[in-house]
Amino acid sequence: MVYFMLAFSYHVFTTTSTVVLATTASACGIVVVLTLWVIYAARVFHVLTWLLMLLQGLVFQSKTSNTVDSI
Repeated sequence: MVYFMLAFSYHVFTTTSTVVLATTASACGIVVVLTLWVIYAARVFHVLTWLLMLLQGLVFQSKTSNTVDSI
């Protein structure tokens, strides 16, 4: 995938059309930012622990509400 992006970028950036260069550079920039954002978010552990605590709270709440309903 990386080689494809490099080859595609090389092919597009060797053209002389300004509109094509601007569009492709913007799209490549957005792809890079979104990819790095996902990698960064996956490595931030305090977000993950917060999400796990939230999910555990929801599971506990659903278990207690099922217990009350069955009585």
